[in-house]
Amino acid sequence: MKVKPSVKEELEYVVEFKYDGDMVFTVTDNKGAQVTVTSDPLFGGLEEYLCPDELFVASIVGCIVFTFLFILRRMHVKVEDLRARGRSRLRLSRFGYIIEEVNIEIEVSSGECSKNRIIEALRLAEKYCHVTKCIDRSVTKINISYNVREL
Repeated sequence: MKVKPSVKEELEYVVEFKYDGDMVFTVTDNKGAQVTVTSDPLFGGLEEYLCPDELFVASIVGCIVFTFLFILRRMHVKVEDLRARGRSRLRLSRFGYIIEEVNIEIEVSSGECSKNRIIEALRLAEKYCHVTKCIDRSVTKINISYNVREL
């Protein structure tokens, strides 16, 4: 018997940045997981690490796809393949850089259910993603496109 995941009233996430020199930080969460981050190379960062802008796009895409999978689990639907790609576009303004647009492309393959149910779950994921709710949509447009294939 499968148990539905429980939902908590409140969540808290804590990260700590430790400067490693050369525009590089090690970021550690409260579970001990780590990621190395740097600035964009245009501003002195190193090519081999992610920068905050890439992590920002990854957070948006991650929130949407994990919310989508959570909804599918509740619907008792499995997907065969799921791929997503995020791209942001920034513009230099008199106040510094502004993220004008984030484009997300999601590809889903499922042989288990109808295309309409998958699209319904994707739309719900877009609605309930808590990361995108933090973004001022009058400044940053978020465009999400779906490609759902039935196997």
